[in-house]
Amino acid sequence: HLMEQFNPGLEKLVALGNSYVKAFQALAVCSEAYFSAVAKMGDQALHTLSSHSLGDVLIQISETQRRLTAEMEGVFQWFQVEVLQAMEKNIKLDEEYIEGSRRVYELEVRNQAEALEKQLRRGAYRDSLENSDYMIYLRQSQQEILKEEERRYRFLAEKHCGLTQSLLFLVNKTGTSLQQKADGWKEKVNETREPRNGWLYGRTDTSLRQGWFPAAYVAPVEDFSIATSSGSVRSHSMNNLLDTDPSEARGHGDVPPPVTPNRRASADFRPFSP
Repeated sequence: HLMEQFNPGLEKLVALGNSYVKAFQALAVCSEAYFSAVAKMGDQALHTLSSHSLGDVLIQISETQRRLTAEMEGVFQWFQVEVLQAMEKNIKLDEEYIEGSRRVYELEVRNQAEALEKQLRRGAYRDSLENSDYMIYLRQSQQEILKEEERRYRFLAEKHCGLTQSLLFLVNKTGTSLQQKADGWKEKVNETREPRNGWLYGRTDTSLRQGWFPAAYVAPVEDFSIATSSGSVRSHSMNNLLDTDPSEARGHGDVPPPVTPNRRASADFRPFSP
């Protein structure tokens, strides 16, 4: 079983694992090129009068992503050395060990069988065959084979438990801080928004109806307040809704932001007499 199934399966895992590592290395190269370009765009924005804060956000995103990729490279290096190379080494050692063990086993089985046959021929063996040295040796050998099989599968499981722990450590190390950074970047981006023709996209707190509202009646969620004198509820903007482009909103059945009336335009459509 070990030579016919386990070791060939292990060889396939090593080949697939090496392809996995190469794929990540290619991804890391593309990621570096992409986020370097993002940082370059951020640097351009940083030197403008209108988008300094947005440039800062782009640069920070680029740097964070590059650090995250570097952390992942460390995990993949560990995976390559501690898992793939260890499995490849074990395959070679196992082939030699199993081949040697097989020769010893076959020789011992032959000797035990010949000894039992001689005893039976002379009539010297009176006990049950199940209690013969030959059968005892076969049972012991079977138990040893099962232990060897278990040891190899345990090795495989332990190595991949280590890989999982490495990934979990990375998630715990970067997850919380990355979430905080992402929230901060989102807030900075939203701070640059301005009303469109005096309107902002949001939703009412009572009916959750979404749409465009006069900017004077829209407030961020944290600034939401109820007008106690009239009992009316002000609408408030939402970050994800503010990201919606008016053209995209139309595609979902939402009303685009109203356009400020233009007197010249209205004059062009005045009625004419026959």
